Amino acid sequence: MTALSPLKTAALGAFDFAAMTTDKALEGFEQATAFEKPDEGGNPAIWIAGHLARTYDWVLDRYGEKATLPPVYADVFAAGKDVEPDEDKYPPFDHVVAA
Repeated sequence: MTALSPLKTAALGAFDFAAMTTDKALEGFEQATAFEKPDEGGNPAIWIAGHLARTYDWVLDRYGEKATLPPVYADVFAAGKDVEPDEDKYPPFDHVVAA
């Protein structure tokens, strides 16, 4: 088995930490509340969770690992994408959180 480079180890460790804290922050959210925008602006919970999962997948791809997310994640969560107002274009919230 090939050892991970220090940069790859640090990058993946940072994403593991971000995923853990995001999972904790998303406790109690459901499909019905996942699309609500915060009162003070910002993006809905589903977009934040999906963007994090998509970014992690992108980083894996850059390190030569196989991307694991379905193409819909790139369609709605990729860098530079605005929040898609049509909720039907998103994967189910529980799938996004599990990603």
